[in-house]
Amino acid sequence: MEIEGMIHQLMEPTSGVSKNGNPWMSQEFVLAYFWFPNQTTPSYALMRVFGEDRIKLFNLQQGEEVKLKYVIEAREHDGKWYNEVRVISCEKKNQPMGVASTSVQATK
Repeated sequence: MEIEGMIHQLMEPTSGVSKNGNPWMSQEFVLAYFWFPNQTTPSYALMRVFGEDRIKLFNLQQGEEVKLKYVIEAREHDGKWYNEVRVISCEKKNQPMGVASTSVQATK
């Protein structure tokens, strides 16, 4: 799935070690977007980039306009289900004059 919008708020990356002993890192951000052409107030979605390699590759900045490809995953924990919107590719839309728009996609 794809969505376009602006990085409204960018949280600091978090990291840890999995049960298997593997290190992990993720970064959440809030995307402001418009579903309809005549929509006057933006909608917001909490999204996540998972993996240190993707965080560095995407290099998201607050205020950037982006076009994202994402997947929605659900997980069960203690009998409750939770959704996660995980970004798998990022195209930056508001590059400075003279700089081409860049599109990056993680390979994993």
